[in-house]
Amino acid sequence: MSFSSITDIQKLPTDTRFEVKMSSSNQNPTLIQKYILGNEILLYQNPDNLKPIWYYRFKNPTGSTQYIRKSAKTQSEALASKRAIEHYNDIQSRYRAGSDYAEPTWDLIFERFITKIDGERSRELATDYNNRYWKKYFGDSKKTRLKDFFNVSDVTLEEYWAWRVKFYKSEEWDSEKRRYASKVKGKTSHATLRTEAYLLKFFLFEAYRLNMISMMPKVILKWDKFSASTYHLPSNNRRGKFDDESYEIIRKWWRKTRIDLKSSRTSKYKVATSTDWQSKKDDRQLYNMRTHRYSVAMIYTLTITISNTGIRPVEITKLIWDDIRKFDDEDGNVYSYVNIRSEVSKTNKRRDAVSRDFEETYIRFQEWKSEWIRFWGREPKGNELVFPHIKADIDKLSFQFYKESKVKPHQSMRNLLLKLSKQSGIDVYKQDVNGIKVPRTLYSFRSRFIEKRLENGMDAYTLARNCGTSIEMIERYYDVNANLRFRKEITKHLRNFEHAGDKDSEL
Repeated sequence: MSFSSITDIQKLPTDTRFEVKMSSSNQNPTLIQKYILGNEILLYQNPDNLKPIWYYRFKNPTGSTQYIRKSAKTQSEALASKRAIEHYNDIQSRYRAGSDYAEPTWDLIFERFITKIDGERSRELATDYNNRYWKKYFGDSKKTRLKDFFNVSDVTLEEYWAWRVKFYKSEEWDSEKRRYASKVKGKTSHATLRTEAYLLKFFLFEAYRLNMISMMPKVILKWDKFSASTYHLPSNNRRGKFDDESYEIIRKWWRKTRIDLKSSRTSKYKVATSTDWQSKKDDRQLYNMRTHRYSVAMIYTLTITISNTGIRPVEITKLIWDDIRKFDDEDGNVYSYVNIRSEVSKTNKRRDAVSRDFEETYIRFQEWKSEWIRFWGREPKGNELVFPHIKADIDKLSFQFYKESKVKPHQSMRNLLLKLSKQSGIDVYKQDVNGIKVPRTLYSFRSRFIEKRLENGMDAYTLARNCGTSIEMIERYYDVNANLRFRKEITKHLRNFEHAGDKDSEL
């Protein structure tokens, strides 16, 4: 039975408009259930709730799920009946028209959700979380502990986080044992969980907006139960920073690496010419020597460029050769700058990031260009990536193939810091913040650039423009020592006193 509109229903005699059956749930004796349109639609309500909202369900004609459930979002029985019947008719119409789906599926909702996320990196992370965790836990009714995504609640989310941490690196679903494998290798970091929580909250909001779920659950992590001890750190200490001692170790490595790469006397970087490389592709030792040199030169150029320009790691990995530029001013000074295209920028706005060391950054990029040519055996094109992955296809080095050939330097950075820590006896990899070890990353170089420019008197507006961020973000995460920098202005009224004592102090 179906109706073309609510008007058709209203035309029916009052006594035949609905077939109503009263019943109670075995699980919840107080639950009110009413059948309308015969046994086609079930309305149900919990009168004990503070706001007893009506819900409804009916069978899914596609058979993909047994029932379609939805909140009527009203306490009015008449309005709830109207909305339920309209929804029922809509589903039946779509089904008769041959639609592939009668109700939004998990994949459909996710497709809609992913298009609304700004930033390629965020979309990649959301897709990865979905494929590895969300779809397994929520999306597949045969593999999930939830009968229906409609029932997602605060309790459901708490159960999910416990499962998410416990099954950190789960294997595929074991159909015979009807469970996920529970071999855990390591711990899930607080940063990973926090990022996932943000994206999951965005996803659930979209599902709620599309009326796929009846309520918007609270996406709250029980940080104290998991591995997120750094969650309680101040926002400006969530990511490790380089102090002067650890940064000097990095500086020494930069100087030594630059000399080693230029010197032909250094055996570990002494590799064959490009011609020899092409004729000895099967020489494993030669391959290892070339890839090692390429990787070292890359991480050197990446880190020192971020340190001198303040650009984001995700931005520098997307650069093409046409983005590396320099210019002369009217005073004869030569400046290096990096063109951050809108499709590269996190904010989707183009900008020029000027380097603090004049022409030196441009010169270092030319040195890296020679390493690029040495490895790939040809000159790079203007639209090709400055830092392609070592295993990229030589014919797919342009920006249009970024996803296929992108480099992921974060692990290389971690390995380098661990190596330098072992050599120097100083923990370069992690910073001790109130007894909590916070790892340093590529972003730590950007943080140091911003903080040092503030210490040297650069105004926040200029700095924000160069780094592609806002003054608010600068003040919130970086400019925590502003009062120390303004100490002379704060104490200006006491400068005439050798010992001010209590003469002009506020008691």
